[in-house]
Amino acid sequence: MFLRILFSLTAVILSSLLLSRLGLTSDLLDFDHVKYKNGELVKGQANYALNRTKIATMIEPRDDPLLLPTLLNFLAVVPADWPFLIWCSDDNIGILETSRVLRPYVESGKVELRLLPPEANHAALGTISLSRLLTRSWYWSQFDVLAEYVLIFQVDSILCSRSETTVDDWLGYDYVGGPTQWAPDGRGGNGGFSIRRLSLMRSLTMEYEARLDQYERDQEFLWPADWFDQPQNRNKYFFTAEDVFFVHHLKAMHDKDPSSVRWPVDDGRDQSEFSLDIWNPSRPVEQRKPLGIHTGAHIHPFVVRYENGTFTPKSQALVDYCPEVLMLRFALPLPDGGVQAAQEMMIHPE
Repeated sequence: MFLRILFSLTAVILSSLLLSRLGLTSDLLDFDHVKYKNGELVKGQANYALNRTKIATMIEPRDDPLLLPTLLNFLAVVPADWPFLIWCSDDNIGILETSRVLRPYVESGKVELRLLPPEANHAALGTISLSRLLTRSWYWSQFDVLAEYVLIFQVDSILCSRSETTVDDWLGYDYVGGPTQWAPDGRGGNGGFSIRRLSLMRSLTMEYEARLDQYERDQEFLWPADWFDQPQNRNKYFFTAEDVFFVHHLKAMHDKDPSSVRWPVDDGRDQSEFSLDIWNPSRPVEQRKPLGIHTGAHIHPFVVRYENGTFTPKSQALVDYCPEVLMLRFALPLPDGGVQAAQEMMIHPE
C-alpha cells in the first residue's frame, strides 16, 4: 500500500517537472485530484494538465438542443489544456450532468457546471439581460484568480476542425472577435465568440458599473439597433450591448495610450481569420480559413445558400472547409413574420 501511494506521488512530481519544462509553472497546477479514501487513491483523471491562466466559458440557461453539441465541438477542437466553465440553470443542468459523453470531462474537472444566480437566470437571457450580466464586475470575479484569458462562446458559434490555427494562436491580445460594422478599423469585434483579457474586463466593469446602474434606473438605454440608427444619440446614451461597451472603452484607452491595449490588427492580423462573422462575407473562405464561425443574434443569409436544390459555389466552399457550419441555427425566431423573411433570404441566389 505504501509503495502504491509513493508511486502515485512520484508520478505527480515527475509530471509537474515535465510541465515546468514545458513552461507551465507550479502555480498553474491543480492537485485536487490527489485524494485518498481508506488508504486508497480515489479513482479519477488528473487535473494537473489544465492551464489555469486561460478558461473557456459559455452562458446558456435554456434547454437548447444545440447546447451539448456545441460544447462537445469546442471540447474537441480547443487545445486540451483549457478548462471550461459552463453557466447553466435548473432547466438544463440535468441534461449536462447525465450526458454520457460529457461525464468524463465533468468528473475529471476539465468542465465545471455552475448554476447562474437567480438574478441573472432569466428564462431566455436575451441580449439586454446577457449584456447586463457581462457588464457587471461580479461576473468577471467568478473565474479562477490565475485566469487571464477567457474564450467566450455560445450556441450560435462553432469551431472548424480543419483550421490551421488554434485558440492559443490568438492569445496575447486584449480583445479578439469577428469583424463587425461598428469596429471597421479592426480594433474590437463581436463578443459572442471572442477572446478577452479577463483583468481588463474586470477593471472596466468595476470602474463603470455604478454609472451603468444609474443609467438603468433612469432608463437611459438604447438597443444596439437604435444606437446604430440614431447617430446623434451615440454620445448621449450608454451602450447596452456588452461587446460595444467594452470595445468603446478599450478604444478610448488605446487613443490615450496606444501601448495600453493590444489588438490583432497591431500585428497585421485579420480577425476574419479568427471568426467568420455576420459583417465580413466578401473575402473567400478558402483565403481566410477561419478558426470559427459565429452567426450572432442575426440571420446569416450569406453563410449557406441554396440554388436549384444545391449549395451555391461560395456555400459549397464553406461547407467543404468547415462542415461543422451545418450545425448552426440559421433561422432565429423573429416577430412579424421574420422567420419566413429570413428563410427567403437564405435561399436567395447569390
